[in-house]
Amino acid sequence: MKKLRCGVIGLGRVGKMHVENMYLLPQLDIICARRLFY
Repeated sequence: MKKLRCGVIGLGRVGKMHVENMYLLPQLDIICARRLFY
């Protein structure tokens, strides 16, 4: 849940749509996305 929240906060407005994609993406992709946004 923490990873999803971090991703949503980083994305902002696009967070809602990206949340659905995050469930399909592996954890490594989520971590990489977090590094890019932060």
